Amino acid sequence: MLCSNFTKLVAIGLVIGIPVAWYLSAGYLAGYAFHVDNSLWVFVLTAVAIMLIAIMTVAYQAVRAALANPIESLRME
Repeated sequence: MLCSNFTKLVAIGLVIGIPVAWYLSAGYLAGYAFHVDNSLWVFVLTAVAIMLIAIMTVAYQAVRAALANPIESLRME
């Protein structure tokens, strides 16, 4: 449940960010005499990598919180 909330936020960020990055990079690269066209696979690979990093981070924090001793955190308070 926690992972799905962060996945939704990352997906919203990707939906907003990928078209902006596509537009800005196309405009930037068009000014060169020898330019490279934007490839869709670059953006897809980046989106998959970002999603994997977000899911692994949430999973790590969830496991760390599940294994933590609540007595230790109460003792520090």
